[in-house]
Amino acid sequence: MMTGNVNPEYRYLSILAKTWNEVYLAENLQTKQKCCIKQVLIDEQLRERFQQEIQILQKIKVYPHPNIISFEDSFYYEKVTTQDKAITFGCIVMELGITNLQQYISSKKQSDPEFRFQEYEVADFFATMIKAHSHLQEIKIAHRDIKPENIILFNDENLLFKVCDVGFGTEIIDEESKSRTIGGTVLYQAPEVYRAFKRRKHQAKYNPYKSDVFSLGLVFLLFATSQNMTKQLREELFDDEVKLYNYLKEKRKQVKESYPRIKGVSKILKLMLDISPDQRYDFSQLSQIIEERSYLEVKSVRHSSSKQPAKINHKHLQSISNLDNLQLDIKNKEDVQLDLNGMQNKSQDDLLKFLETIAQQVKNFQMITLQIKLEMSCLNVRTIAPVEKILNRAQKLKELQLHLWKQGLISIYSNKLGNLGLLFLTKAIMKMSELKRLTLELSNNQISDEGINNSLPLLEGLVQMEELKLDFGLNHLPMDCCEAFFQLICAMPNLKKLDLGLESNQMNQVLSKLLRQSMKRLPLLTQLTINFSKYFLCLKSSIPMHNEGFSDLGESISELENCELVLWGSQIKDLGVEEFAKGLSKCEKVKHLNLTLWSNQITKKGCESLGLVLPKLTKLSTLVIDLSKNRIEDEGVRFLAKAIHEMQQGLRELKFWIENVSCSSFGLRYVNRFLVSQKKLRSISLNFRSNQIGLDGMELLYNGFGQATQLETVNLILDHNPLGDEGVNTLFKGLCKLKELQRLFLSLESVQSSGNSVTVMLSSIKSWSELRELHVNFMKYIQHNIYVRNDTDLADDINLKNRLLEIQSNAKINIELKTINQQIK
Repeated sequence: MMTGNVNPEYRYLSILAKTWNEVYLAENLQTKQKCCIKQVLIDEQLRERFQQEIQILQKIKVYPHPNIISFEDSFYYEKVTTQDKAITFGCIVMELGITNLQQYISSKKQSDPEFRFQEYEVADFFATMIKAHSHLQEIKIAHRDIKPENIILFNDENLLFKVCDVGFGTEIIDEESKSRTIGGTVLYQAPEVYRAFKRRKHQAKYNPYKSDVFSLGLVFLLFATSQNMTKQLREELFDDEVKLYNYLKEKRKQVKESYPRIKGVSKILKLMLDISPDQRYDFSQLSQIIEERSYLEVKSVRHSSSKQPAKINHKHLQSISNLDNLQLDIKNKEDVQLDLNGMQNKSQDDLLKFLETIAQQVKNFQMITLQIKLEMSCLNVRTIAPVEKILNRAQKLKELQLHLWKQGLISIYSNKLGNLGLLFLTKAIMKMSELKRLTLELSNNQISDEGINNSLPLLEGLVQMEELKLDFGLNHLPMDCCEAFFQLICAMPNLKKLDLGLESNQMNQVLSKLLRQSMKRLPLLTQLTINFSKYFLCLKSSIPMHNEGFSDLGESISELENCELVLWGSQIKDLGVEEFAKGLSKCEKVKHLNLTLWSNQITKKGCESLGLVLPKLTKLSTLVIDLSKNRIEDEGVRFLAKAIHEMQQGLRELKFWIENVSCSSFGLRYVNRFLVSQKKLRSISLNFRSNQIGLDGMELLYNGFGQATQLETVNLILDHNPLGDEGVNTLFKGLCKLKELQRLFLSLESVQSSGNSVTVMLSSIKSWSELRELHVNFMKYIQHNIYVRNDTDLADDINLKNRLLEIQSNAKINIELKTINQQIK
C-alpha cells in the first residue's frame, strides 16, 4: 500500500480498490478535503490514451452535470523500482464517494435477502442516469464501460448516485457509424458489441451511444430486481437471440409488476433493451420521450390501478351520533387521503370530533404518503390539534400534502391557522426524517412574520427534501420574513423542484434577489415555480415585483429545465422585460417555460425584447405566454408570434394568451404562420378574448389550421370579438381540417352570431373521427344582470338536445354545449 506524498498537494491515506488501476483515499492538504485518486501505470502506448482521458474529463469539468463525478486535478509522478528502473504513473483526482452500486446492493442483500428499492428510488435512479448520459451525448462523449461498479453512491440517505470512469474507457465521438475499438465489461456489453468480442475482433462498426443505452438498461434491471446476471446465463442468452428476447421481456414484466406506479417503466426498458441497435433509442431520444410523455414519474396513488388509496372524506360524517362507533374500511394503510372540503357547514365541535376519530384509527398505519385537505373549513388552533396528532403518527412519510388554504379575501368559511397553528404543524413535520416531497398550502391564514420566523427554521433539518411547495399567499408578510425563506431553501441542497406561492406579500422584490443567491446552492434544482403576483382585490398593502425584481428572476433561472413565473399585477414595464430577457437568453437547458404576466405595463417594446430571445431557447418544447391586459397592441402580438414562428426546435405544446390587448385581425398574421411552421405542435391554447378580431382574422386561422393537421388538442377563446356568422363558420371550416383532433375547447361568447353557428358546429363533428371531448360556449354576455342578446335564435332546443345525444352515443364523445339560456350535456 502506498502512503505518504507523491505530490506535495495530497496525502495518500489508504487504498480503496485495486483492479487494472489502483484507487486511493487521499487528502487535499490545502483544503483538508478528502478525495479519491485513481493511479494508472503509464507506458508509451498508454500515455496518449491517458492524455485523451484528461482532455475528456476537462471537457466535462467545463460542462458539469450533478450526476457525473467531478474531476478536480491530474498529475504525473515517477517511481524507481528495485531494479533501478523508472516507471511513470498518471493520477486523476476526483470527488470522493461512499461505495459503488454493486457493493451497495450486495451489502443490502446480505442483511436482507428480500431487499429491493422503493418505487420513487427506482424512478429517480432511472431518470437521473438517463439525464447524465444524455448530457454526455450532447457534448459528444460516450462512456463505453457502463456497469454497476462505475456508478458511485454519494449520499446514502437520498441515494444520490454519480457516473464515474467517464474518461479512460471513452472516446470523443464525431461519427456514430465509423469503425471503433471494442470496449466495455463483457457482462454489460450490448449484443452487437458482444458478437464482435466473441469473434475476437478488435474493431467493429457500431453506435456507441446505443450500445451504452443497452448497457445502462442491464444496470437498470439489476437496480429494479436486485438480481445479478451470472456469466454462464449471460453467455447462454447472448448466444441465442430468441432466448435473450424472451428473458428481457420477462424481466420487463417483472419490473412493471413490482413497480406499477412508475409511469412508462416497461416502455423505457423496452426501448433501451431492444436487441436491434437500429430500433434501440439513444440517450437523446430517451430524454425526449420521457419529457414528452412524463415517463418515470411515480403516479399518484389515486391513479394506481393495483392499490387504491385510503380515501376518507366528509361523507363519513353523515351520522354524527354514531361517530364513536365509526370503523373505516381501509385496506391501503400506506397511502391516505383525508378530504374534508365538504365540511364547511359543520360546527367546529363536529370537525374536531371527526378529526380525533380519524387520528385514533390511523394510529397503527405505516403511512408513506398523506394528503390532508381542509380548505375553508373554519380551521383554527383548536381544530388543528388532531391534525398534529395524525402527523406525529406518520413519521415515516415520504410525501406530505397539507391543503389548508382559505379561498379569496372574503369568505364565511375562514381558516385562521395563525402563527401558533403553523408552529404546531412544523414541529410535527420536522421529525419526518424520510420526507422527500412536502406541500404546504397555507394562503390567507392570518400568519405573520412572527409565525414564519419561528416556524420555518424548524424545517431546515430536512436536508433530504427533493420537492418543496410553499404557498403563503395573501398573508401580507413583511420583508422581515425574507431571510427565513432564504435560509430554508438553502438548507435543502437536494431540491429538484421548488414552488413558492407568495402572492400579495410585501417581500417579493427582496426575496427575488435572495432567490438569485440561493440558486448557487441548489445544484440539482431543475424545476422552479414562482407566484409573486399582486392580487387585485387585496385590501391591505403589498409591494409588487417591479422591474428590478423581475430582472433578478431572470438571472436566477439559467440552469433550469422547467420554469414557471406567475407575476400578474406586478407593475412590470418594458425595461424590466428587457433585463429579464438578458437572463432568459442564458437558459440553454430550459424545456418548459411559463411566463404569466397579465395586467402589467408592458408594451410592444417589451414584446420585442422577449421575441428576440425565444428562438435562442433551442430545447424548448412547452411554451406559455400570457400577456393579457397589457398594452401590446398589434405590433406586440406580431413580435411574439413572429418569434414563435422562427423557433426551429419544434414546440409540442403552446399557450398564447393575449386577452384585451387591443389586437385586430391584422395582429394575427404571424399566428397563422406559426400554426403552419410548428409541425411538432400537438396542443395549442389561444386566448384572443375582448379584442377587435373579425372575419379577416378567422380567415387567417382557417389557413393556419388547414396546415396544422397534426394538432390533437385545441383550446380557442374568442369571446367578445365581432366575428359574426361568417367568421364563426369560417373558423369551423378550418377546424374541420384537423383530422387528428381529440379534444376541442371553444368559447364564442358574445361574437354576434346566430343559431346557425351551432348547426355548423354539429355538422363539423363528423370530420373529427378521433374526437373524444368537445366543450363549446355560445352563451351571451351578462352585465349587471342585464342579458345582452346577440341575435341568437335557438328555438328548436329539444331537437338540438336530441341531436347532441345521438352524436355523443354514436361517437363516444363527451360533449358540453353552453347556449343562450341553458347548458346541454
